[in-house]
Amino acid sequence: MSRIEPSAQALLRRYPFPGNVRELRNLIERAVILCEGASLTEREFADLTHHGGEGLGNPDDGSSLDLAQIEERAIREALRRADGSQTEAARHLGIGHDALRYRMKRYGIA
Repeated sequence: MSRIEPSAQALLRRYPFPGNVRELRNLIERAVILCEGASLTEREFADLTHHGGEGLGNPDDGSSLDLAQIEERAIREALRRADGSQTEAARHLGIGHDALRYRMKRYGIA
């Protein structure tokens, strides 16, 4: 994957990023892990809200995701894409193998 579609770029530009560059980096990393196509689209960023940086969630149903839920989903998806290989999943997530194992234990991921 080498590009972000213009519509997704516009979505990112509108989001206030209260966490600054670290939040943007984490958001992009999560999108890359979850992306199924050749480029990032609005679909990968559809959960962004534009109401004062309230975080991720669906603005239509009032729900939100906390960081732990996002992290757990990202770990599960990385493991799925790595066919269960913890070493490969950790590499995709940009964390060490021990850090991945610690988080897997915290979320009860076998």
